[in-house]
Amino acid sequence: MIDLSGKTALVTGGSRGIGRAIAIRLATQGADVAFTYKGNADAAAETTAFIEALERRALAIQGDASQADTADAVVKTVLEAFGKVDILVNNAGLTRDDLIRFHRTWFRPNHATLVVVGATTMAEIRPRLERLFARWEPGEVPTKNIGTVEQQPRSTVYLLDRPDAIQSLILVGNVAPPKANPDEPAIETMNQILGGTPTARLNLNLREDKHWSYGSFSFFRDARGQRPFMAYAPVQTDKTVEALAELRKELSGMVEGRPPTPEELARAQSSLTLTLPGNWETMDAVAGSIGEIVTFGLDDRYFDGYADRVRAQTLATVSAAARETIHPDRLVWVVVGDRAKIEQGVRNLGLGEIRLIDADGKPLGPT
Repeated sequence: MIDLSGKTALVTGGSRGIGRAIAIRLATQGADVAFTYKGNADAAAETTAFIEALERRALAIQGDASQADTADAVVKTVLEAFGKVDILVNNAGLTRDDLIRFHRTWFRPNHATLVVVGATTMAEIRPRLERLFARWEPGEVPTKNIGTVEQQPRSTVYLLDRPDAIQSLILVGNVAPPKANPDEPAIETMNQILGGTPTARLNLNLREDKHWSYGSFSFFRDARGQRPFMAYAPVQTDKTVEALAELRKELSGMVEGRPPTPEELARAQSSLTLTLPGNWETMDAVAGSIGEIVTFGLDDRYFDGYADRVRAQTLATVSAAARETIHPDRLVWVVVGDRAKIEQGVRNLGLGEIRLIDADGKPLGPT
């Protein structure tokens, strides 16, 4: 049993029974507990009496880094034992002063862009904004390091054990060019063919053909600098190794051996262009697209010619984008599943060096 003496916890739950059970569990392990429940007056009164019985003295788990690690372990135990519940954990390594310093460093008017969409004009909105933000002082803002990094020298597999898991989660990827690059229309078109839609290669293979997965897709996490390109597939445990082999085949085939077909290109172009009107049906959606222009450093008129740029793509440009984006021999693989059932098969595939990690990504020693 974990000793929580000297630590305190706030437990909030939508179910009184679950919340009380969690509070009791934490209390029996030495924690001071505050238990809240959103319900009727009788339930609130019962909750108050319960809190008093536990002699509540604080509202959050607090402590140094080692105590926070213990608190994290408690959260995991509670979640597994009782289901969903909120426990607030405050690592004393991150203080209120740290948050204030971060805000003062980065939140400056000379470092901000305000996007306004609606039935207004600059002449109308600007005086209001200047009045509302008059006390917001400008200041120096540090320059972020978004330098280019090299691809991994070779592929690596990170294996995270989840005993008795009925499925495995597979993630694979590498770093890709920034969002603001001249080949972006070709890259997006390529991804539509590989794994950007339910009718793309990955999903047609692992879901529709093999029935090993509820869905497999590929995507980018857009950024101003290099960004992750990733493919993923949650698959049934007994097909983990086979699914890994299929993902490797699909990624390698897009680069060499199975280039896009004319039919796939036409379908991808239609998907990217014919859906554009629906993407901007609301003011919020329009503001979001303008926000992309600002966030990723795109040209102010980026979307004006977007459809034409997509329609201009050819089999050659899309294949070139695949070679630029996907690096089959330098991939990072992450497999989360029942190690006892999948490890040997994963090793036999020869995807790369196997590294065992825990849930925090920390290495677990010899592999």
